Amino acid sequence: MPQASSPLILQITTPQGQTAERELAASPAVIGRLPDCDVQLDSQRVSRRHAQLVRDDLGRWLLRDLDSRNHTRVNGEIVAERLLAKDDLIEIGQFQLRVLPLDPEPAKDSPTTAWSAEQPESTDIRTLSSSPAQRLNAWHLTKVNALGQRLAEIPDAGQRLVDSFRYYMAIGL
Repeated sequence: MPQASSPLILQITTPQGQTAERELAASPAVIGRLPDCDVQLDSQRVSRRHAQLVRDDLGRWLLRDLDSRNHTRVNGEIVAERLLAKDDLIEIGQFQLRVLPLDPEPAKDSPTTAWSAEQPESTDIRTLSSSPAQRLNAWHLTKVNALGQRLAEIPDAGQRLVDSFRYYMAIGL
């Protein structure tokens, strides 16, 4: 079953340097110079139906060149098909389309308050950023390493999942 995914947001820069943002939710979305294209780029250097944006079953966006005359580039490289990531720069003719991040970046050190419901008389309120980091334990690293090696030997994905859960429960990681 396909996962729900966010729309794709493109920042389109014209050859004259004007910019506009375009949000695409429907898949597939065609980019080209025809008026009925989902993203119309009015230039003779852009094919009538130049490229297509397609959302895959995992909710990721792919860019496909539709056998355009002047090619499609992503980050300067000519592509036939490419999985898109934030900040990728798509070049079609003289137009630049930048993939914008969908969600704002989370704060680097956002304070999260922790308190105990079992001890309501406690007035000690701390944030996670003020707590010392937990030390890595060599025993845990050894066990995780052993689990990784064990799972690498199991060809069946379902069996890997079952065994990893059993192993996890047995050693209490």
